[in-house]
Amino acid sequence: MTHVLHLIDTYRIGGPGKTVINSARLIDPAYVVHVAAFTHPEERHNEFARAVTAAGIPFLPLPERKRFDVDHVRQTRRYIRDHDIRIVHAHGYKTDAFGYAVAWRLPVCLVTTHHGWIRNTWYDRLTAFGALQLTRLLDGVEVVSPALLAELPRSVRRSGRGDVVKNGIVIADYEPKGRRDAVRAELRCGPDVLLLGVIGRLSREKGCLEMVAAFAQLAERRPAARLAFIGEGPQREEIEAAARAAGVGDRVVMLGHRQVPPVLEALDVLVSPSHTEGISNAILEAMTAGVPVVATRVGGTPEILTDGVSGLLIPPADPGAIAEAVDRLAADDALADRLRRGARARIDEAFSFHARMRAEEAFYHRCLAQLR
Repeated sequence: MTHVLHLIDTYRIGGPGKTVINSARLIDPAYVVHVAAFTHPEERHNEFARAVTAAGIPFLPLPERKRFDVDHVRQTRRYIRDHDIRIVHAHGYKTDAFGYAVAWRLPVCLVTTHHGWIRNTWYDRLTAFGALQLTRLLDGVEVVSPALLAELPRSVRRSGRGDVVKNGIVIADYEPKGRRDAVRAELRCGPDVLLLGVIGRLSREKGCLEMVAAFAQLAERRPAARLAFIGEGPQREEIEAAARAAGVGDRVVMLGHRQVPPVLEALDVLVSPSHTEGISNAILEAMTAGVPVVATRVGGTPEILTDGVSGLLIPPADPGAIAEAVDRLAADDALADRLRRGARARIDEAFSFHARMRAEEAFYHRCLAQLR
């Protein structure tokens, strides 16, 4: 048995959290998955920790404190020794640095997964630079798209330590369960209302303000349309203010953090207005659930969607293009049906979670071979 310890910094079951839990479910039996995660002082915030425990995954809680805690390092190093961990798998900036301290001089492979690097502010840019430099010291670096692989330091790419392991979807989790009417009733959406959704973090790189501007244009042509933001983040108040200023505040709904599958059943169109993406879980989930997608042509998104076949691709930072694409979809049922079929075929072909796990197992095998 090869024991793998995932290090993750999340309280919620977002994209990386789902991936870790599903990895434990679907990895080859030759591997045993453990999870170490930072936990919030208030139990109500620890959705991810509860889900890991409920799934029966061996779990090491690391109670969050405001400062770097050396006891966390000691505790995790002890856990690695006691459970014969061979692979430490970090997820993101904070756990990369923590993992490096934890794995220091232990006979383990230290690997990470990166979904992209946010560069909104000088602090974000400095953090991204530091994270990329730290990859030079790791035994393996997973990224979710070839575009991100090209951003890794040359030494990582030349050594073969970088690899693409695309996101995947557990298709059965997104089969319809008859929740459309109930969710739409909660949102006060009748059967004739065009309901758009944006799923993800409410922050600048996700293009939320452009989405509000696009919706304001669309609302002039489709007065019954409504827009729902599903997610949390620092731009929430700014988005609400922009919607009020555009005269659509009463038609823009902020749902906060929600379980995604029920919401997808209620949506008519998913819009991804991002300025940057790796491989978007929200897009993959919508494609699996049969929701037509309008998305900006950025990052790894064109690797998922083919324009006019499995979705509609538009330029980034262009509210007019968003409004036009959504209006086109709403007016053409045949187009929407064609995109649904094309999207599901694309998921079945290239983005099942089983295929993802076979790629990750091959990545682990190569990293362990280098360790020996």
